[in-house]
Amino acid sequence: MKTLKLISFIVAMLFTTNATAQSIDKSVMFCDKEGSVIEDGATIIPTRIEAEEIMPGFNFINVFSDLFIKNTTATDKHVAVEMTVEQIDNGGVQICCFGNCIPANAPKKVKSNPGTMNSGQTVDLQTEWAPDPTNPKGICKATYQVLYYDKEGGKYYLNEDNPYGPKVNVIYAYGVDVSGIENIKTETSAVVKTEYFDLSGHKLSSPAMGINVKKTTYANGTTKTNKVIIKSDF
Repeated sequence: MKTLKLISFIVAMLFTTNATAQSIDKSVMFCDKEGSVIEDGATIIPTRIEAEEIMPGFNFINVFSDLFIKNTTATDKHVAVEMTVEQIDNGGVQICCFGNCIPANAPKKVKSNPGTMNSGQTVDLQTEWAPDPTNPKGICKATYQVLYYDKEGGKYYLNEDNPYGPKVNVIYAYGVDVSGIENIKTETSAVVKTEYFDLSGHKLSSPAMGINVKKTTYANGTTKTNKVIIKSDF
């Protein structure tokens, strides 16, 4: 009888531990530069691309995610952001916040310094991918996740009870078609915004002649990007 009670207790503890591990604290959320919240688990494909010619035929390129985090609570929050690089065809990707920049040029997991966010504060993560200028075509896939900390005596300690916050997936791309990438769920959510950009990442008031980049934003925070070609009838 005692053995049965012990087994029941162990099973109950396992379920409790699993439930706690899967709990997501949404006190600090990802958002875009306008402050619109990006839902936990969403996938975005950045459209802002800047190219600077440093010599004839040789451009230095940056693909910007314009990803921010926002403290949605009425109290201060101590956080860091973890970046997991799953694929990087070339070049390097980085995250910069709370006083340090962490680069990666291969699949790996890195973490920013922890810092304190005041109530309602928004922090620019300055996440960007710089493809290899000599062969810039490719994709970089990275996942960003909020981690919660406690602060005591001026030092930060990872929260032992529930350190995990929301995460978002970012697919940086340059010179390749990403419209067919799998696992980007958009069809089950309503469209809330449609925007058009030129190939340099500049926003257009309406589609222009030639190749346009169409960015569709859905109510669940997911975005989808595809090319739209406008041809002349003459």
